[in-house]
Amino acid sequence: MNERKSYFIQTFRTNEVMIFWLLLLILIRFPLKFVEKNFLNGTNTSLLWYLKIMSEMFEQMIQVVDCMMAISLVIVLILVIPELIDRIVKDSLLNWIYSVWMTYRIRKFLFNDANRVEKINRKTRIINVYYRCEKEKDCLSCEITE
Repeated sequence: MNERKSYFIQTFRTNEVMIFWLLLLILIRFPLKFVEKNFLNGTNTSLLWYLKIMSEMFEQMIQVVDCMMAISLVIVLILVIPELIDRIVKDSLLNWIYSVWMTYRIRKFLFNDANRVEKINRKTRIINVYYRCEKEKDCLSCEITE
């Protein structure tokens, strides 16, 4: 079975990570802007030099975050627009949205299933050791080994 992955699947993880970073950068930008606007516009003359330096630093940090947000958005758009155009021509956008949703659900199921199997194996080992201890009636000498 040598099937080729679709463009959607090839770019799904990259899009997922880039959208996560975009949201994270948005969450970082708002507190930076809030601090710059509200706390660094003081009128205390003894702190004026310090406030000026801090204000410049916050402006630079906000510019860096804005650039990173723009780059993330451009990467997502470059990866998503061809898929959207293909879906509009050959299928529908609703099916693309459904594909994204189902892909998340399948990944969540597979992740949860893998964790469940690992937990079951761990519990089985503990139960086996417990029953072995019960048979021997010497629980102090029994240790759980992996």
